[in-house]
Amino acid sequence: MEMDPWLTNGNECQSVKTSKFEDDFVPCEKLPDSEEYLATLERKLAKLKERQSKKDLVESLEETRKSCMLRLVTEGIAGVQEDLDLDIPVNNSHASSTLLRHIAPERQALTLGELVELLKADQLSEKLAEDNSDIEVSSEDPQK
Repeated sequence: MEMDPWLTNGNECQSVKTSKFEDDFVPCEKLPDSEEYLATLERKLAKLKERQSKKDLVESLEETRKSCMLRLVTEGIAGVQEDLDLDIPVNNSHASSTLLRHIAPERQALTLGELVELLKADQLSEKLAEDNSDIEVSSEDPQK
């Protein structure tokens, strides 16, 4: 028995042949909530148009910048360890460390020992500034 690959022996496809399209080009009907959806979109558009003033744009950019800088600085703060090995490298993989390395490379410590020295220098400079301001105040007011 020979098989015909094109099935021409009368077992043709059983699909119904119609001369119509699936939807007969019926115009689409609006969904019941389409008016509400359009109203919400129009309200959102109105809000966006209101905020387009230059002053508001600058203020929002300033707020965004401040929040990003604060986030960069605060996320880099790690917990304090009890036993510090001063020769282990400082974790500089954080974005704020990368940013500070480009801004002030002389202020970036490579090891914890260098970080301790930088912090001591910061404390000494603050103490020196306080002492200088006290001296200036006392020299301006000789009656003290």
